[in-house]
Amino acid sequence: VFQGRYVSKIIENNYYNLIVNRYIHLNPVKDKLALTPKDYRWSSYRTYLGEEKSDLVEEKEILDYFGGERSLYNKFIMRFVQDFK
Repeated sequence: VFQGRYVSKIIENNYYNLIVNRYIHLNPVKDKLALTPKDYRWSSYRTYLGEEKSDLVEEKEILDYFGGERSLYNKFIMRFVQDFK
């Protein structure tokens, strides 16, 4: 949080968008704030799983990588959760 001035960048590469999404959802797990991305209270991860609705999250672009299958997206993320245990 206190690593200098906030910077925002436009993500123009679709694959990089997926990588950034994964990074954001895994950060609470990496920092030991939650056991899984789903457990982190302020995460949009549950929206991507279809468990919550949000007017702030447009999950279609990310889910399109997985043929719209939320379960495949979940498997993709959870594969990396093991790296932080």
